[in-house]
Amino acid sequence: MNKKSVISIIVVMALALTGCVGGSNIPSVTSTSAEVSVSDSLVSVDDTKDVSVSEDAAQEVEEIDDGIKHITMADKKKLSSFIKENYNYGFLLSTYDDIKNVNLTEIFYCGDPSFRSDINPYDRYLELTGDEEIYVDVSAISYEKMNEILMSRTGYDRNEFKTWLMDGINDYDNSMHLFAHGDTNYFTYDIVDGYYDEEGKIVLRVVPSANNNYYEGTGYHISERIVTLEKVGSDYHFVSCRDDIETDVIKQWCYNIVLPYVGSCQLMSYSPREGNHDVTFKIVKNNEILSVFGGNYDTLNIINDKTFNAIIDVDITDLNFDGSYDLVVLAEYMEENNEPSYEYKVYQSESSYFYYMKDLSNEVNENVEPITAVAATAFVKGQGLLNDDWKKAYIDEINSYDTEYPGYTLAYIDDDPIPELVGEGDCEATGAKITTYYDGKTNTLPIDRLYFTYIYKTGLIDNCEGIMGYCWDYVFKLQEGEFTLVAKGTYEEDHYSEPDENGLFGYKYTWNDKPVSKEKYYENLHEVFDSSIAVPGYDWEHVLYKEEMLSLLKVEYSKVY
Repeated sequence: MNKKSVISIIVVMALALTGCVGGSNIPSVTSTSAEVSVSDSLVSVDDTKDVSVSEDAAQEVEEIDDGIKHITMADKKKLSSFIKENYNYGFLLSTYDDIKNVNLTEIFYCGDPSFRSDINPYDRYLELTGDEEIYVDVSAISYEKMNEILMSRTGYDRNEFKTWLMDGINDYDNSMHLFAHGDTNYFTYDIVDGYYDEEGKIVLRVVPSANNNYYEGTGYHISERIVTLEKVGSDYHFVSCRDDIETDVIKQWCYNIVLPYVGSCQLMSYSPREGNHDVTFKIVKNNEILSVFGGNYDTLNIINDKTFNAIIDVDITDLNFDGSYDLVVLAEYMEENNEPSYEYKVYQSESSYFYYMKDLSNEVNENVEPITAVAATAFVKGQGLLNDDWKKAYIDEINSYDTEYPGYTLAYIDDDPIPELVGEGDCEATGAKITTYYDGKTNTLPIDRLYFTYIYKTGLIDNCEGIMGYCWDYVFKLQEGEFTLVAKGTYEEDHYSEPDENGLFGYKYTWNDKPVSKEKYYENLHEVFDSSIAVPGYDWEHVLYKEEMLSLLKVEYSKVY
């Protein structure tokens, strides 16, 4: 009997002994097979306590002739127990290439009871903050305990890390960290497979355990991870943790796109795993999964009477001319009688998430033959929606700027479906620009310096800025393509007034060029512009660069692979 036959018999015997009929050992962490059932592959502490396979047999089971040294079943049992320890699960809740970038909040903020001190942290927190009462839990972590955990799991002292705990305060003797917190993020993981890399480090693919709460339908997702460990003596150190974006990916249907507030990112398609009954996509940026949609992550999208089989066609477009990507998918399913059927799925994007449009999808399926995704797109765009001439106008506007505007945003300032184009200058002196499109023409409002706020879909804008002790509120109204100055307020330092105890002068206020008191100034401002419901004109952390905005307006995309 040759070696291959011996190993095959041992595999069958091992599976029979463990009760894992239909289980699977995945050849590598980058496998794209859609045949693997995650639930069949999971090994948890409880699942392995009755395993009766000897370590020699377990070692032989894992001998896969693919040039990779896979972990043994004994390794998997030991490592599964390790990653489920209370001290360790926080190391799997953030992504990092360097352990010094691990999110310490995820490790300690979750409030593992073993971190708590003997003092009454609630009373001590109130004493230090001066609060009368709070309605959330308070935890106390000693720096000694924190160092003990970090040193044992990473080999580094807490002062060597680049992140810190949020929402906390130091105790009086600087030996304790106290923080108030609400719900914790306790999620356990199961090991699917693993191997030893060329440096001898252990690389594991882990998935959230089946008993975790996935918050279905909200876009919230706990990602599968690729975790690297280093064995140090009889223990392990965490080295890195990253999202698993390769396993089960359908490379044919992955695209580089641009999304508002996100910028350049990837739209990745995946074969559904056990329990994910339909088309599944992920939004990925910098190798981190921002959101997951489709499958069982969108309750409107779940199917029960047939099985997803393949994606036939995809069209990325702007269906409702709102300046953002939408997605049309033509998918193939297998009915219960094993006959194929075809269905269009329509998704509209908002920030980093795509929402399944159930009613629109049903309308498309009732009226469009399942031929191509573009056929469905043409049907939707032909339903009396706006044309997209405004996009070409905005592209021409951007290309006409002779001053550098490094950031761009689309904002819904007036109440029509076409957004306004905001260009943010490279410095305060350059200022900003708001361009609107109405009745085939563009009109632009220069913003004095950079800052302004607006009240969503009311047309109201407040250019609230200042320089060298001189400040202003210029309130504009955008209506039918025209910007009209509604009111003008100014205030400046009054150097003839008596300075206060801090040496600061008072201000002189005017409203529509007439002197007013401070109280009257803000009363007048509130009458024409309610700043309490206004939003900033843009967020510097989420603006798009010139080429990104041009790509968004053109709905450009390219293949990832």
